[in-house]
Amino acid sequence: MKGTFSVKEAYYLTGFQERAEENIEWKIIWDDKWWPKIALFSWLVGKERILTWDKIKKRGLLGPLKCSLCNKENETQDHILNNC
Repeated sequence: MKGTFSVKEAYYLTGFQERAEENIEWKIIWDDKWWPKIALFSWLVGKERILTWDKIKKRGLLGPLKCSLCNKENETQDHILNNC
């Protein structure tokens, strides 16, 4: 509407605004104080959609068995963000 693209406005225009306005997590993540990359990453973490090797393997692709950062455990979202 203002001549510039924003992910927040695009998501709002998709028709989810009724649910989004009631959802406090949505308001926190898509607040104007965050950079768009940070907001998108936070949203993906909340939806458990970070692309890790456990999810890639479910799609039939081959990859390493262990985490590429620590090489100790299987790479999962929980491991990468909390345990690695």
